[in-house]
Amino acid sequence: TIRQRALELIYHLVNKDNVESLTAELLNYLVLCPREHRGDICARVLRVVDKFSPNDRWRVDTLITMLTIAGRESSRNVQSSSIIYISRSSEDLRAYATHKLLKAIRD
Repeated sequence: TIRQRALELIYHLVNKDNVESLTAELLNYLVLCPREHRGDICARVLRVVDKFSPNDRWRVDTLITMLTIAGRESSRNVQSSSIIYISRSSEDLRAYATHKLLKAIRD
């Protein structure tokens, strides 16, 4: 579909200068896309975040947002990679991530 081709184009256009705005577009599409496409989009978001993340907090925020939207439709690999990244972060960032995850569970 046209929407999927646009997503593919966005994914290939991401660089360090536009990562925040284009990742936001990928997350917006994640909300709207059919459930069967969510795993692929999550994998793409994870690759973009790994490669171009401007800072650790943005990375954590983006990963938690992605997991909150996709839920079980994200692959085990994406879930594990997100958890590993958070667990290896600084103590302050782990506390921040824990707070955000608890809030997401409650909402």
